[in-house]
Amino acid sequence: MDKNRQGVGMDDIYMLSPDLSYAGIGNTWGFIIGCRGIYRVEGILYIRILQLLSTGSFSVGGLIDFFKKEFVLPHVLHAVATLSSQGYIIRDADFIQEKYLLREQIPLPVLPERYSVSCHGDLDDVHAESAYQEALSRNEIWLPVIYGAGYTFAGPFFSRASGLCLECLRWRVKQNSSVLNWIAEYTNNAVPIPLYVPVSLVNMLNAGIVELAGKWVPDGPFGDKMITLDTTGNPVFHLLTRRPECKVCGDPLLVTRQMNQSFFICNTGTGHADAPGYRTVTPADTWEKMKHHINPVAGILSELRTITAEDEISMYVYGAVFPDTPVNDKPEAHEFYKNAFGKGSSALASKVSALCESIERRSARYRGDEPIFSSSLEELRPYAVAPYEIQHFHVAQLLQPEATHALGPVPVKLTDGQLINWLPAWSLRDQERRYIPAEAVLYGLPGPENNRVAIFESNGLSAGNTREEAILQGLLELIERDATAIWWFNGLRRPAFNTDIMEDDSWFHSALQQLTVAGWSVHFLDLTIDTVTPVVAAVGCFSGGFLAGYGCHFDPHTAIIRSLTELIQIRALMKPIVPPAGLDTDFLYPSANARVIVSEQYDFIKPPVVSEMCTTGITRLSRLGIDTIIVDCTRPDIGLPVIKVFAPGLRAFRPRFASGRLYEIPVTLGIADKILTYSEMNPLWMTPQAYHPDKT
Repeated sequence: MDKNRQGVGMDDIYMLSPDLSYAGIGNTWGFIIGCRGIYRVEGILYIRILQLLSTGSFSVGGLIDFFKKEFVLPHVLHAVATLSSQGYIIRDADFIQEKYLLREQIPLPVLPERYSVSCHGDLDDVHAESAYQEALSRNEIWLPVIYGAGYTFAGPFFSRASGLCLECLRWRVKQNSSVLNWIAEYTNNAVPIPLYVPVSLVNMLNAGIVELAGKWVPDGPFGDKMITLDTTGNPVFHLLTRRPECKVCGDPLLVTRQMNQSFFICNTGTGHADAPGYRTVTPADTWEKMKHHINPVAGILSELRTITAEDEISMYVYGAVFPDTPVNDKPEAHEFYKNAFGKGSSALASKVSALCESIERRSARYRGDEPIFSSSLEELRPYAVAPYEIQHFHVAQLLQPEATHALGPVPVKLTDGQLINWLPAWSLRDQERRYIPAEAVLYGLPGPENNRVAIFESNGLSAGNTREEAILQGLLELIERDATAIWWFNGLRRPAFNTDIMEDDSWFHSALQQLTVAGWSVHFLDLTIDTVTPVVAAVGCFSGGFLAGYGCHFDPHTAIIRSLTELIQIRALMKPIVPPAGLDTDFLYPSANARVIVSEQYDFIKPPVVSEMCTTGITRLSRLGIDTIIVDCTRPDIGLPVIKVFAPGLRAFRPRFASGRLYEIPVTLGIADKILTYSEMNPLWMTPQAYHPDKT
């Protein structure tokens, strides 16, 4: 048979790979769906070929003839070769029946008496619910086996004594099915499940089931474990827990009551000296408690891995991936999954940081059980916080959002009497009810993204081992971003931060040495202002480009460490940014003549008490007339407290140029001689850029 140079014969007959199906979304993109994953495909010709092959087999010559009026022969041959190399299509001659099983042919493992096993395409299958209920009625132990659209798993074992119900599992799997959720929401297409399953996949999963059954005992450690398969086909066991807010076995109003509760800062103990930032428990303890949330089928995050080079022994940055369902009708490929990153002065601290960052983001995702209500700002005054009090867009930015570099979307202006969505919040300063626009707290809310009166952002959103710890971290983040914004947008010359206190910190010196060897120069700026809590900028320079990391804490040593670990994290994610020609960059270097704003000292002779640091931070802001407001975003099924902290008046490190502190504080503190105008504000040119570093 004659082959062209791409290895495709004109008489070769191609078909869609039997263990895959195709879900077309439009004329230019769609999804390939298999039992091990879902893959986006883009390109008009690729999509047309997949659409055609999903209806039956075609020879290469037949495809060329079919597309001859639209595409030239080399393009068709290249497309066929590419789809074949990716495993999306195969030649009929390569289809070996013995390698695949029709779903009705899938064998199930033989388990001891009282075990019931059934196989399904997904958990919404009515037969799955029937099998579950029938097994419970017979006092049997039921195990679901799922070869679904994009995932394969088995378990957990369900019995009358189970800690979770089928709805708990069903909900968790659905939350991780971002592509399927989007197809169901935004298209009229049914999600096709592949007809065939590879024999090798069945054998590997069945072996895992037998292994799990051998370990299972009632109320034992393997009772609530599910099985997935890793990339090499080996079984991986994941712990599943009951969802306290489950609509079947739990209390669906739990989150509503939780968000409506008042809150008082309580003494939850001293911070550990060996826990970064004086957390109430060590990173190892947090890891053991939360690591089960890493689960590609039913977890909070799908993947967690290091993103720094092996030879960078003092550089610790971890990246996490978690699914998310876009809320628009034309999403980009990257919108179905989001990333979170973690930093720290040890590998474990960085890993836990990335895990908790993912939990923060997933906790702020709209679920539908939040106590959202509609009202106008005027009806809720004086307890409501207006969008413009927490997100400080200049009127010019609101009038010309497309012409404004705001590093994110610009909201629409709130009109008098307009009904918007709200969530209950609580003032820690005044100990009374507040209301915050729901769009500033949660993302993924129903409705068009370009018609929101407030913008979701992670500023002030923090997780902690206790609610007090989460509040403290969120508060420190707000103070850090406020000081950073005032420094950057005013282009203020600031003094060097005293790093003599780092003399005995071996990690600090090791990390700086590695950066120096790699060609970086790093210096530390003191950004502390009237909030009087130390704020540090670690500014790195490489070949004329800059990056910066920031840190804030009552303990200056911790503030320095946080700034350096953030610089290391950003360096792993971005290339150095070269400033636009003609812009003044003197403010990026320490100034010996800059006025020092002395930070208020905090007693670190004894291990600090987290609740006392919270109260101190709230008091310091109160002296400036700034309230501290919280929304409890904790998800009971995750089990890690997450709080969204607001401090109306403090500024975010984003180009938002409404009047207020951003303009006034430099002059008030004697750092600047005059108040700048809107047009004089320093542009934010150090913005995120995708980057995969080599040597730098």
